[in-house]
Amino acid sequence: MSSFEPASADAAPEPTAAEQEPDRAPDAAPTDLAAAEPEPATATAEAQPPSRVEAAVAELGRLPALDLADHPDLYQRIHTELQGALSAIDDA
Repeated sequence: MSSFEPASADAAPEPTAAEQEPDRAPDAAPTDLAAAEPEPATATAEAQPPSRVEAAVAELGRLPALDLADHPDLYQRIHTELQGALSAIDDA
C-alpha cells in the first residue's frame, strides 16, 4: 500500500513566492547578497590591457584547438607566466 495520495482537484494550489512575500515587488532586487548577480564592470574611457594573470588564463581557451600532445607545453608556458606574475608581486 502506497502512502502517496494524489491531490484532489478542488485543493488550493501552493502559494507562489510573490504571494508569500506581498510587501516585496516582483521586480525588486533580491535581499540575499549571495543570490544577487555581480554588477558588470563599466567601460572606462581608456580600456585597460589585460593583466599578466588574465592573459595567462585566457590562453587556456586555446586548449580545445590544440592537439592533446601539445597541452603540457601550453600548461608549462602558462605556469611559467603565473610564477613570473607572483614574483613581480613579491618584488614590489
